[in-house]
Amino acid sequence: MHRLLERQLKKYLSAYPNVPEDLKQFIKAIDEAYKQADKDRAMVERSLELISDEFMALNRKLKADIERGKHAEEQLKEKLSEVEKLNKFLLGREMRIVDLKEKLEDLESRNRHR
Repeated sequence: MHRLLERQLKKYLSAYPNVPEDLKQFIKAIDEAYKQADKDRAMVERSLELISDEFMALNRKLKADIERGKHAEEQLKEKLSEVEKLNKFLLGREMRIVDLKEKLEDLESRNRHR
């Protein structure tokens, strides 16, 4: 018999040592309902435990994905910085070439006029 039902029967029916047969059937039905409620509760608790585990795993994965994204973003920023430095260097070289080209053209022009 279910422990809760047994306590209730002792508390409320202790004055009735001989329980009528039809009441015994009713008590048996209540006992089965209590047992089924315990099974249902256990199933719900297990389901909640599984769902909680799944959410925790998803949360860990999401955090890891975010960290990987942050790391990738940092790497991308480093590469962009390197590209900017290279662009500045190349722009400086290009300007130097243009200056030298202009000087060369100026010298060639002077030599032609002589």
